[in-house]
Amino acid sequence: MKVLVLGCGAVGTVSALKFAQEAMCDQLIIADAMPGRAQQLADRIGRPHVRALMLNAGDRTAVARAIQETRTTLLLNAALPATNLIVMRACLDAGCDYIDLAS
Repeated sequence: MKVLVLGCGAVGTVSALKFAQEAMCDQLIIADAMPGRAQQLADRIGRPHVRALMLNAGDRTAVARAIQETRTTLLLNAALPATNLIVMRACLDAGCDYIDLAS
């Protein structure tokens, strides 16, 4: 499974750490709109299958492109609730499963 965790706040951080800890995926992409935030979390996890990506959850086209380019099969949305429909539609566009933690 190739997982993209979108949002590196408290919930996204705990989720990414759990995915990495449980070895549930062969690829874990951590994404956030704030420069450096995703990279800090990826560095903290420190595993070869984990990498960071700067991504704005409010940009449907960019989210869909990131899903396709990383071949993500599951996106866990831990970004702000205002982006839920945008991210959900991007997942539909890219053919990716979607989990929303905000609603």
